Amino acid sequence: VTLTVKKRDLAAADFFNIGRSEVYNGLAQAFTYTPPLGAGTITLMYDGEPTVPTDVDTYAVTANVTAGTVYNEATGISLGNFTITPKPVSIIGIQTSGGFYSGSTYVGVAAEGLDGLEAGDVGKVGLWTNVGTTADANAGENKLVTVGTCTISGERAFNYTLIQPTGVTVTIKPRPLTINSATVENKEYDGTTTATVTDVTFATLVTGESLE
Repeated sequence: VTLTVKKRDLAAADFFNIGRSEVYNGLAQAFTYTPPLGAGTITLMYDGEPTVPTDVDTYAVTANVTAGTVYNEATGISLGNFTITPKPVSIIGIQTSGGFYSGSTYVGVAAEGLDGLEAGDVGKVGLWTNVGTTADANAGENKLVTVGTCTISGERAFNYTLIQPTGVTVTIKPRPLTINSATVENKEYDGTTTATVTDVTFATLVTGESLE
């Protein structure tokens, strides 16, 4: 009696422990899997190209396999998608323009740069900060600032996602006042040091505001 055992055709279900997602790290990152025992040499293709991807994107992965001890040669086995997701980066060195009371709730916001960029992307991703606002315009210490949406741009920015700043504060100092002019009414001697002052105007009042 003679038994002939034929090689079987390879299918996507024969690949195990598939890794479908990685976070961008500036290096080439491959689709991971456990190869079928008895398969030949496996070559993965990403959107039809053999180059292992580096940048953020979703890639259609197929496998080309040479004949092995158990499986026949196969071409174009679809293994699904492999995604490289953006790396989160944060803003460092946030500074707010405090100063003296101005009657406005707007606060200028600046920053030193970004934390978390891969070495090869430094200088290729720019940060754009936005203005912030406080709940009111009054003077006060460590007032919470709500910063408008900050953005990143540049040729490598698509590989990152920006963590928006929180917990930003500003100190607004009371505005110094100087008297511009005043009228002192004459009076008869009454033994006191008091005098009546009227028509006081201030040189440093915020426009549109007045003091009683």
